[in-house]
Amino acid sequence: LCQGSRSEETHQRVGRLVPRDAELLVTVGSEARAVATAAEAHGMLPDAIRSFDTADEAARHLERVVRPGDVVLVKGSRLLRLDRVVQSLMRDPERADDLLVRL
Repeated sequence: LCQGSRSEETHQRVGRLVPRDAELLVTVGSEARAVATAAEAHGMLPDAIRSFDTADEAARHLERVVRPGDVVLVKGSRLLRLDRVVQSLMRDPERADDLLVRL
């Protein structure tokens, strides 16, 4: 999203939008906790929010709760290694290098 002096503000703005369009919010890393806090403050139920320190923890959680037909948006810094989350959910994770878009 954003680093530096506007990071928390930007994360909070995103969090305000989440309850409108999502049933579940999973965040990774300390800065993303501002997304979770704002989402709850704007009506998302606490049971629908999970925050993790690492991408591997988030991946293990999502492997348990994501079902066929679910739509999952993964957005975050490459430093957080969120590609691991996507790979854990892929039908063919060995094709990750061919299928994942990394900007």
